[in-house]
Amino acid sequence: MSGVAVATGENARADVSQGDVAQEAGAVPLAEMAEAFSKIRVALKEEPDSAEVDMIKGAVAKAEVAASNNDEAGTNDALAELKPFAKKVVAIAEKIVTSVARDALKSALGL
Repeated sequence: MSGVAVATGENARADVSQGDVAQEAGAVPLAEMAEAFSKIRVALKEEPDSAEVDMIKGAVAKAEVAASNNDEAGTNDALAELKPFAKKVVAIAEKIVTSVARDALKSALGL
């Protein structure tokens, strides 16, 4: 099993135990995050067409594929690409994914 942990700032540290997404509420397996990314990707198809939405779609798709393949580094890379769009991604996630996955995503995106 692989997981995601994102840490930022001076002397930041992120520990991942048994490959689960580290977050305050507990741990979320990458398989559950992959499902959440899939739901977000589908929901993004309903958003108005713009370059920003296309960038978000690409990063969400990258995160979904990486999480599905238990690729921790790839998932972290995709989450880094999503950070500038964190509020929009989380707003969509709040409507369609489990609270645990949503909270993990919020934590990973710094919200």
